[in-house]
Amino acid sequence: MAISLELQNAVQGGIPSMSGAKELIDLLNVVNVLSGTETAFLDGVVAGTVAASKAVVVDASKQISELGFSDNSLLKLGTTADIAMLNRSAALNANTALTSVLIGTPAVAAIPANSFIASNVTADGDMVFATVPAAGANSIEWLRNDASAGLTVLNEAAGDIDFRIEGDTDANMLVIDAGTDSISFGSAVVAGSALSLSNLTGRATVTSVGVQAHVPAATFNDTAGAATIAIMADIFVGIQTHTATNARTYSECASVYIQGAPVASTNVTQTASYALFVDAGLSRFDGVVAVTTADQLTVGGVIVGTGEIMSELTLVLSATKVIYNVFVARDAWQVTHIDYTSDVAQGGALTATVVKAVGTATPASATTPMHTAGAIDLNGTAHTVQPITVTVTTADLQLAAGDRIGLVLSGAITVGSGRLTIRGKRI
Repeated sequence: MAISLELQNAVQGGIPSMSGAKELIDLLNVVNVLSGTETAFLDGVVAGTVAASKAVVVDASKQISELGFSDNSLLKLGTTADIAMLNRSAALNANTALTSVLIGTPAVAAIPANSFIASNVTADGDMVFATVPAAGANSIEWLRNDASAGLTVLNEAAGDIDFRIEGDTDANMLVIDAGTDSISFGSAVVAGSALSLSNLTGRATVTSVGVQAHVPAATFNDTAGAATIAIMADIFVGIQTHTATNARTYSECASVYIQGAPVASTNVTQTASYALFVDAGLSRFDGVVAVTTADQLTVGGVIVGTGEIMSELTLVLSATKVIYNVFVARDAWQVTHIDYTSDVAQGGALTATVVKAVGTATPASATTPMHTAGAIDLNGTAHTVQPITVTVTTADLQLAAGDRIGLVLSGAITVGSGRLTIRGKRI
């Protein structure tokens, strides 16, 4: 491929501009073989003498070590001058054409004076930047301006090439780790995460502004035609499907997980701390909302227990009665807690079992018990609460409308008495 080099106003001393490979070769040959006063026509060039005021400086080996260009000198590469490089001394207005450099109707911002401009004026011509990495032997592409696709691409060759932008005080303002396909803002990438935010920079807090991430109040204009959209969300989290190459067990999974409320540290007083704070508006939960036994649910400033009292039964003396119907479900329920407190011990071995009964079936301790059969001790110490561990078989704890909860005694209670409390939740 022929190389065209045009030097305009480049050489001090009146050397004419040159164009074409032959002229370039002739110039290099002359500079390479001449020294001393023989090269005076090159504006006083002396082999091995560096002079900033000279157009061309040749080192001791007679190689060009410095080549000077005056302002507005234009360097063209390619037979048809495809690539242009220019040091422009004057400012250039936005969207202004510049002969051989910015052609047609350019779409460029204003360019200040004394700016370097590099341009590919060939339609669909790319600009590619590549280097050889440390301890490597192969060139790797780092940056490409893809004219045909209309985009700038980092790491087009899909190599393990990372990208980092530093802030004023944060060395990892933006990190893209190609090897792990991860992005991080504010720190090195976090192992196992595709996107991480870590605000390590100190800053002044502002009311109602998220210090890690912030979506400000804004007006969204829907420009589409008239239609009904089932769900319109400003932030949407879709259903994630998890697969694994090898057997993996995830004890608990969540689409969004909040580890806990923020914790006050040095010089900070937090009047109230929330893991999640919805300041106004209607909140909708279509799925099941589960509150664990270690947590407390507050409604209107009142702490709501983890289970409603479904039924309370006081066992009374009876010479023959051993089966009690204690609760009838009118909608779906699930038993969560069973407690028994003895008022007066029976005085002899006597147990009871809480069971599920369906339809007109008689409650029986061997049929769908809600805990280990006979776990309630009716001869237990008076005024001592007996928390009964419910079964792990969820179906035996759940009631449909019309189902009942029964209490089955191993024998009639003739001396003792006590209080049975059953708690549950609607499902």
